[in-house]
Amino acid sequence: MHNVRLIKYVWTHQTPEISSEWSKLLFEVELPFVPFHGLNIQLPDQRAWRIRDVEWNVEEQTFRCHIEDQFMNLLDVDDSYEDWIDMLLECGWELSGRYTNEHNKT
Repeated sequence: MHNVRLIKYVWTHQTPEISSEWSKLLFEVELPFVPFHGLNIQLPDQRAWRIRDVEWNVEEQTFRCHIEDQFMNLLDVDDSYEDWIDMLLECGWELSGRYTNEHNKT
């Protein structure tokens, strides 16, 4: 089995450049094979997440996989930054940090 840490970023707006805040979330999983770019991972009670980058961390002996970022659509009233964070936490994700984008205070 291979230790895999999924990494997901959630942004307050449609792009990182205009987002005032962002969060980094982590999900630990074991896979019976080496993860690869483009792989969809179906976690329990969640949609499938596509891996966009894979790296091997020698010290941790873990694959770190960046999955697709989540951007908020400000025109969609059901697309809320806080709701996305809450939903991911309820699904077993761990909040690694919340950050302010110093260049874009809105």
